[in-house]
Amino acid sequence: MLHIAASTRANIAPVAVDIASEKYSVIIGENFISSRYPDKTTATAELRNALATMAWELIELKPKSNRAKLTDDYSTMMNNIKRNEERK
Repeated sequence: MLHIAASTRANIAPVAVDIASEKYSVIIGENFISSRYPDKTTATAELRNALATMAWELIELKPKSNRAKLTDDYSTMMNNIKRNEERK
């Protein structure tokens, strides 16, 4: 992707998407301009860091849970999750 963007002088619009229970969360990052970096390795590392940061921000948007709400029977809880996923 960086090679194509650099060769065409195109910007990259980094996007992180999370889909959970048919609910979409999206973060669109700042335009990434690969020509601002001295080499492909540095540009790749910076783009990867930007995407990882956006992915973490999506995780932080999810509702918090606490241990008191979790069932004591872990197997039952996991089976319920599996059944819900199979219904989709």
